[in-house]
Amino acid sequence: MNKVSWEGGIPRYADDNTGKTGGKNRQTGMGEMKKDNIFLRIPAAIPDEIFETIAENANVKIERIISDGHTTPEDNWHDQDHDEWVILLKGIAEITFENEPQPLTLKPGDHVLIPAFSRHRVTRTDANQPTIWLAVHVKP
Repeated sequence: MNKVSWEGGIPRYADDNTGKTGGKNRQTGMGEMKKDNIFLRIPAAIPDEIFETIAENANVKIERIISDGHTTPEDNWHDQDHDEWVILLKGIAEITFENEPQPLTLKPGDHVLIPAFSRHRVTRTDANQPTIWLAVHVKP
């Protein structure tokens, strides 16, 4: 049986024959885990909305979105072929859905699941501070 040791919160699996630990987690096949902070590395000036992929595989994409007063142009609707779950972490935002009379206002901690093919657009983000979103795109 392989022995497990924990180094800085990272499980290390010792080889039965040598007792040495490898650089990869045997359960996930991944290298060392790296900690990051979603609130770090936010530019002082944000001329264009920022989309940063945090993790991605064939079925799921997780991204950080940073807005600073950005909105979707009035003649443009997002119409995605996959579900998207978003949570607002900082700032304020409004999302307008094509078939809804009122926009949906999001404050920090608010989240919404946007089903595939739900035409929507961002009609407001905070112009006084960066608006930070976490989005999870799930392919069918």
